[in-house]
Amino acid sequence: MVRTKTTVLTQPGKFEIQERDISPKPDEVLVRVEVCGLCNWELNHFKGLIGNFPMTLGHEWAGIIVEIGSNVSRLKIGDPVTVLPDRLEGFSQYAAVKEEYCFRLKDGIDIKKAFLEPLKCVTTVLNCANPTAGDYGVIVGCGPMGLWCTQALKGQLLAGLIAIDVDDEKLALAKKMGACAVINSSSEDAPRRLKELTDGHMADFVIEGTGLPALMETCADYIKSGPARLCIMSYYEAGMKDFDFRKFLDKGTTIFTPHPVSDALPLDTARRTAALINNGTYHMEDIISHTFGLDEIQKAFETLSHKPKGFIKGVVYPND
Repeated sequence: MVRTKTTVLTQPGKFEIQERDISPKPDEVLVRVEVCGLCNWELNHFKGLIGNFPMTLGHEWAGIIVEIGSNVSRLKIGDPVTVLPDRLEGFSQYAAVKEEYCFRLKDGIDIKKAFLEPLKCVTTVLNCANPTAGDYGVIVGCGPMGLWCTQALKGQLLAGLIAIDVDDEKLALAKKMGACAVINSSSEDAPRRLKELTDGHMADFVIEGTGLPALMETCADYIKSGPARLCIMSYYEAGMKDFDFRKFLDKGTTIFTPHPVSDALPLDTARRTAALINNGTYHMEDIISHTFGLDEIQKAFETLSHKPKGFIKGVVYPND
């Protein structure tokens, strides 16, 4: 048993830091949380749109095992693990989680850059995109998820991987991480430029990662006629009152919504993702832009809610 500091959202927009005792159940391990990522989805909790107060948050985390339950057999004290948690408790110094939801990290992997859950979502998206040799792929939106998709798709025998955004700095990162070409849709005619880059073919698959409903129909202008895939990666805080499906219908586009709940085998997807982390597929150096301590959780979520220029991904280090 340990005494831990835990952040508690007591009302919309208001965190408190509380203390409690925590110990693992027989099938759990107790983990010293080294990193927990900030996720746009949890802004819904922060704003009081979902969840019941008071509540804890944090699902993108990794850490080091400090205690094991009596039935734990695969992992041991001292193991560095990345986690697919079954509850939101990552913004804490310590958290308990079932052994089956933990995946050991190889020696040499920087645990503070090895949070599993968002990368597991990337794996789910890419499984839906189903990249095939010779495909042209388009990623719309170069936030962290779009950039991780770019990293994973690098070297996939694609005919071309094109990133589209309105931010030249993010587009430069996409180019650095594996995109063969980039398009700034605020200063270029994106469909026309894409047609040039693909020799008239257009995209075999498009991954939409902006979270902006207005761009959904625009994606139809990037997709080829005939069998093609649109993967809606983002969580849309705002709804769409009007949406014209006719372009997608005319082109025969298959539309996927690869939300985590669509994953029939989440633990297997997590295992595969942990293997990609361990083999160095993902790099965080240029993606983590803002860091916070546990006592800065209020500032962290306010920053996430009102992103400053240069913000890409924020993380909390609960024990620093």
